[in-house]
Amino acid sequence: MKGMSEAVASEMDSKTPTTIYLNDYRSPAYLVESVELKFELYDSATLVCSQMKMVLNPDRQQVSEPLVLSGEQLRLLEVKLEKRGQIYLL
Repeated sequence: MKGMSEAVASEMDSKTPTTIYLNDYRSPAYLVESVELKFELYDSATLVCSQMKMVLNPDRQQVSEPLVLSGEQLRLLEVKLEKRGQIYLL
């Protein structure tokens, strides 16, 4: 994940825990302003719709990093980006 040090990202990718030191931390490139969740429960699956409003971290606006979404046992169905009033389907 971007906005994290290599040590933090490495731990998230592996099953074996590693020590994370404070000096490895970097503030995130993006901040989450709000989250709306909608759950649809079925017998064999759960559909979760998440709408997040994210902004560049004002402390790191000069840093250009991709936004990386990660999770386990998830299937990403759709990503929409709203920028200056335009909506883009990614």
